[in-house]
Amino acid sequence: MRIPLDRAMHKDLFGPKIEAALAALPTGVGPLQRLDHLRRLLPADLAREAAALHDLRQRCKPRIGLDLLPFLRAPNASQVTPPAVAARRAQRIAHSTPDSHIWDCTAGLGMEAVHLHRAGLALTASDRELEIATFAAANLAHHGSRGRVLCTDALHGAVRADGILIDPDRRVQGKRSLDPSAWSPTLDASWNLARKHTAAVLKLPPVWEPPADWRSLHDLEVVSLAGHLVETTLWLGRWAGEPGLQAVRIESDGSVHTFAGRPGTVAPLDHAEALASAYLFDPDPSLAAAGLLESFASHHGFAPLAEQLGYLGGPEPLHSPFGQCFRILGHAPLRPKAVQTLLGEHEIGPIEVRVRGHQERPEQLARRLRGPGQRRGQVAVARLDGGRRVFLLEPCASSAAQATPDAHPPS
Repeated sequence: MRIPLDRAMHKDLFGPKIEAALAALPTGVGPLQRLDHLRRLLPADLAREAAALHDLRQRCKPRIGLDLLPFLRAPNASQVTPPAVAARRAQRIAHSTPDSHIWDCTAGLGMEAVHLHRAGLALTASDRELEIATFAAANLAHHGSRGRVLCTDALHGAVRADGILIDPDRRVQGKRSLDPSAWSPTLDASWNLARKHTAAVLKLPPVWEPPADWRSLHDLEVVSLAGHLVETTLWLGRWAGEPGLQAVRIESDGSVHTFAGRPGTVAPLDHAEALASAYLFDPDPSLAAAGLLESFASHHGFAPLAEQLGYLGGPEPLHSPFGQCFRILGHAPLRPKAVQTLLGEHEIGPIEVRVRGHQERPEQLARRLRGPGQRRGQVAVARLDGGRRVFLLEPCASSAAQATPDAHPPS
């Protein structure tokens, strides 16, 4: 249970005293020793908050770093937008309307607002919880922002702005929900709020199916970060581009790749054709989530290895930032002895397993199918029309120069 902080403790939590105490923490000690050390430097209540802040910072460090949001609060810290995704959004907004005033009406701890500020935009941030709004204000102040931070409900706040960013809370009793009527604000309320502004962006779940007419009438993106789906994004008004759907892959370094087109159909390979494929391509999940996988495959001369299977097969290497290409060294039925014989022919022992259309976990398969050799190898397990098959793979040599951005297929 989260206990609200009183105003005095807020002031101390964001001040230099707590940072000095955290900087003095000895390394390599456990939670109890850290708390004991902090109690010698701070009042008991503040020491507990400092210990919780330290733990959250360390837990979030791999995902968001330490400097972007120094002031964290559970459970909101787990819901923070990845920095590269927020940065790309802020850059797109700044490019479209560089002199506009933006309202981040569901700011949370302030990741989006921080990047809007860093992109040079005037902004107002708000959250309906006073405590979280206070944390957002502290994070923005850390970056020298003079933007206003308000405690107000997005639907009732009287904020005058050119554009609005809306990220509905999709958690119901602590669990994510795909029911738009359960979101806060609801999808209908978010839509009505967005339409009151000359520009808007609405963040949606990555696997949620938008209304059919949205795909042709609005600018929709399905976004992945380094191969992991993170969101669907609806752009409206002055921030919108051409209507349609596109897959967007953002790398950890912030580089962005896009593939746009219309959903198409490509006949999957039959069993014999799949086994005769020279190369296997494991695509970014944004392509399938956007309904553009078959369009992408056709654009590159590939086809699905089987119906409703994400892997693509083809005769030549496919170098694209939207996935990884492998040369197929051989294949065998998904039977331990057959797979181990295949691996033994290539002196493969330990393996990394990719799975499509199979329920067993990759690490379980890796233990069960390990070969007799010493070299490490990679395999893909796929459910084909003729049964489950294991493909022994060799990564194609690729580089940033080879993996050039995909050209958009003709509309």
